[in-house]
Amino acid sequence: MAVADGALVFRALGRVPVGRLLVGVALTPVLLSAVACGGPESPLEGPGATPLKRSSPAVPVDVCELVPESRLSQILERDLDVVGFAYGPSQVATARCEFGDTFDRPVLTVQLAADAVAPVVFQHAYGEAAGGDPVLVRRLGDRALLRTEGDVQSLHVFAHGSVLSLTTVVDPTGPITRQALVQTAEVAVGRLPANPVLTQTTPGRRCRLVDTAAIASALGARPTLASEFGSGREVTCSWAGPPGSVVVTLHTDPALVQRAQHRLAKPTHTRVDGIAPPRTTAVWSSLDEAGDLLIFKDTEAMVEITVIPTAGFADEDIETTPGERALGRSVWVSLLTPA
Repeated sequence: MAVADGALVFRALGRVPVGRLLVGVALTPVLLSAVACGGPESPLEGPGATPLKRSSPAVPVDVCELVPESRLSQILERDLDVVGFAYGPSQVATARCEFGDTFDRPVLTVQLAADAVAPVVFQHAYGEAAGGDPVLVRRLGDRALLRTEGDVQSLHVFAHGSVLSLTTVVDPTGPITRQALVQTAEVAVGRLPANPVLTQTTPGRRCRLVDTAAIASALGARPTLASEFGSGREVTCSWAGPPGSVVVTLHTDPALVQRAQHRLAKPTHTRVDGIAPPRTTAVWSSLDEAGDLLIFKDTEAMVEITVIPTAGFADEDIETTPGERALGRSVWVSLLTPA
């Protein structure tokens, strides 16, 4: 999202990783734009323009626990597991949890923007002002709006001043019905405390091997949130220094790695040197998006790196930065080099 007058470009979304179909659509760039709006003619002034004042004690929330896997599987009538997690790179503290039956195909994303926002901000972000044809869902939170854009259906709930979003891709072969989406949201809202804050976490066993100084160099700030999620042949490490973030995902499924290599045959990426030995490793970066690296170790493993600096991007097509190179080298040593 480019901003006039030379302002830095902040991306509310990370790119959709090579092996996934749904991840990027779950975050809320419109919400961030609404939060940032102002001025004498701003539609975000007047009644409802003040965020809810919370008096209850803050309660840490793990967004993946808002909808227990067993309950979700019962509602959707299919077995689903947590297949991904990441902190959102936003000005509003955000975390998302992905549910699916395979790692590279999440079917439902649950996201919580925990900080209190004003009711009018929610309405401006997801109501008629955001375009489309939002549908009001009654008796769900303080206000709930269902949106369908292309093949993506999302349900946004305003509750206790926070915004809970459930997003799914419409799949004719195994659709998630509106009723099931609403039922899932009811479970999540029922488990949401009156004053939620994101659970403070630390890196797990694999992720803590990545050099913190390299993460900070790429991020431009010391990370304050971290998480690790492992599922079979995948490990995702996520660090955040709001509004920036670093997400590193290691794939060791040869079929997924080979599919990703095949997609890179198109002229969309360029090779990046100086990060790992070229004899067995190929490092790529997108030609039109900043802050990304793909590191392939033969056909046996791949690492996706997405960086959104705390200071934002001055331009979307800037070259790989020294900080991103340092992070790439640390990831190569810590996650792709045998001990």
